[in-house]
Amino acid sequence: MKSLVVLNECMFSDKQKEFLKRNFKEVSFYTDTSDELTAIKRIKDKNIVVLDQFIWTPSEELFKKCENIELIVVNTTAYDNIPVNILKKYKIKLANLAQYATQDVAEVAITMMMSLNSNLDLARRIVQDKSFVYKKYKHTKLVRDIWPSHGVIPYLIRHQIAGQTAGIVGLGNVGKSIAKLCQGLGMKTIGFNRTPKNVRGVKLVLLKKLFQDSDIIFIALKYDPKTMKNFISKDKLRLVKTGSILISTSPSELVDVDDLIKHNKFRGIGFDYFVTNKIMDLKKTMKGNVIITPHLGHQSFDAYGNLTNSIIETVVNYAKNKPLHLVKF
Repeated sequence: MKSLVVLNECMFSDKQKEFLKRNFKEVSFYTDTSDELTAIKRIKDKNIVVLDQFIWTPSEELFKKCENIELIVVNTTAYDNIPVNILKKYKIKLANLAQYATQDVAEVAITMMMSLNSNLDLARRIVQDKSFVYKKYKHTKLVRDIWPSHGVIPYLIRHQIAGQTAGIVGLGNVGKSIAKLCQGLGMKTIGFNRTPKNVRGVKLVLLKKLFQDSDIIFIALKYDPKTMKNFISKDKLRLVKTGSILISTSPSELVDVDDLIKHNKFRGIGFDYFVTNKIMDLKKTMKGNVIITPHLGHQSFDAYGNLTNSIIETVVNYAKNKPLHLVKF
């Protein structure tokens, strides 16, 4: 039988832990592994290692000292911090959880779209904050005193979502789910994928065409730090419609934030991934209709349930010589 170590929090229930113990000769659970030295001590001679690549990153030293590792399982979809070339050198397999939060991430993207299109944050601020300033409008009173009958508030006027064009950059699992939700709202959907892909109801277009024609642009690309840094930059940002909306559920490094600030034609921008200083500069500079959330997409009971079930499915099937969810490299 194989042995297993879980190095970081995976939200296993007691029942799930007992199930794993019955299927492996030895199982260890930890929730606080944050450095490689601690990881080496905890892995010892285990065959299967479950870890969180965003908390710490293994180096070649770990694989030299832990010679019995056969499989690394990341408890996320992304694996860009894992040294794939080193795994290949030591003939170690890698598995990720490709679809555990697909629907949840797509729903957060749609929630951002609805909020930005309806100017919800701006509306909230003019109701609650007497000192709020937006463009030429300076409020010294609450909105009920300025517009007692709640008539037309110039910068809160919006277009209906139905009939608008959603441009989806990246038609993987998340991109396809975003497209399906947009279509359910009566939107037209166009898309770009680096390799041709047929998605129901989505018209494939060139990337420049997508930026030119979209009312709402969704960035749902898988990030490769070697080839994708600042993939969305001034040459594409210059093409967008004035008054469109940009939403990204991908790592913020995909977008050149400096170019976004310089060539900003958007009336709303949303980012849901890890919050960086650069992204906060965007919030400070624009001071308008911007939503930044801390990787909210996977924060749901359903996603965590899928995560634990997917990890169990992955490690148990590997132990039975029926590997699942392996990354090809």
